[in-house]
Amino acid sequence: MINIKQLKFIVILCLFFSQPLSSQDDWTGRDTTTKANTIYLELLGSSQLYSINYDRLLFQKNKKKFTANIGLMYLPFGVFNKFGNTGSNVQIPFSFNYLCGKKHSFISGVGFTFQNYNMKESYILPLVQMGYRFQNSSNGFFFQSTIIGFVHYFEYPLYYNYPIKPWLSFGFGRSF
Repeated sequence: MINIKQLKFIVILCLFFSQPLSSQDDWTGRDTTTKANTIYLELLGSSQLYSINYDRLLFQKNKKKFTANIGLMYLPFGVFNKFGNTGSNVQIPFSFNYLCGKKHSFISGVGFTFQNYNMKESYILPLVQMGYRFQNSSNGFFFQSTIIGFVHYFEYPLYYNYPIKPWLSFGFGRSF
């Protein structure tokens, strides 16, 4: 169970990394044709059903890029978890990613998903991911497909029988 202090720390950390910094020079090192911000819908993925995500380019040098992303999923109706059918479900995925490529990129990353069931039961679920990203700098079209491995460090007897659960992700959105 996560207490309020841990939740506040996670929210502050996420807000800090989502704010753009500015200076006299372009601090990301990116070329001017690369779009630094992306908003996209992720199906399946790090929130296991859907999420709306914001991705920010943190640093770029040649074809190597580092990004951070944060998302949100909310279901107002019951979901199935280890205690059976419960009320609402809120999930906040967060990850740091390494990309290699320009328009077509290999992506790998690490992160976590904060899960809260019915405002009573909370978990932090670590994850690793790798896959493919297409990001068109001329019209802003964004597509991403990844394989995610959720690392389960707690006992979840109903359907998590293995320490790493593989999962797929498909994301569509716009870069600006």
